[in-house]
Amino acid sequence: MKSVSNLYPFLISRSVDFDYRVIVSPRFLLDKKLLHLLMAATGNEQETRPRLVLHRQVSEEFTLIFRVEVATRKNIGEDSSEILRDNGFRPIYMILGAVYEGSLSREKVKITSENFQEIYSKIREKYTSFWNEENAQVFLSNSLSPEFNKGVFPETFEVQTLPAYEEGFHQKEPSPLIPQIRPAPRKSKRINNVQLIFLAILAASFLVAGSVLNKFFF
Repeated sequence: MKSVSNLYPFLISRSVDFDYRVIVSPRFLLDKKLLHLLMAATGNEQETRPRLVLHRQVSEEFTLIFRVEVATRKNIGEDSSEILRDNGFRPIYMILGAVYEGSLSREKVKITSENFQEIYSKIREKYTSFWNEENAQVFLSNSLSPEFNKGVFPETFEVQTLPAYEEGFHQKEPSPLIPQIRPAPRKSKRINNVQLIFLAILAASFLVAGSVLNKFFF
């Protein structure tokens, strides 16, 4: 049996030029062509509240421990908490966490904020490269340290287990992280009642004015 500490960091996010995609992933997901499952199993979650991690089994292939956060310039190596935004000035989110190949029960997930800092440090350089590059690529991740999943209660994060994700059994829904752009409503060409009344008053005024002028000059 593989060690529970045999976990790999992953990252899904976007840049100004590229849409949401897998940026950092363990090799086994690429080799097995499972990146689409990683995207699908995490794409419909909202921003995660502090001190909480989400836990999800994916098609008996792998288990995810992750959070959804707003990305800032600190995540790309800059000394700033300014929120990263796309070309529509919308906040950019990052889905980040750890992948375990196989099944990992909720009882075995023991993550602290210190543990999670290791994920930030391992993805920062790769996220920075993705942000600054013109060509998107998937960066391979190395395993996290053996101490990563050995948190001590009560410092450990709360774990929320999501329903297992099975390919083909989930309706495809738009991700709340990727805002749907709707066309601006068309202006109606109909003339409403207020406009009709205004036009009627205007026409009557012209008629009265014309009648007065006609009597005055003729």
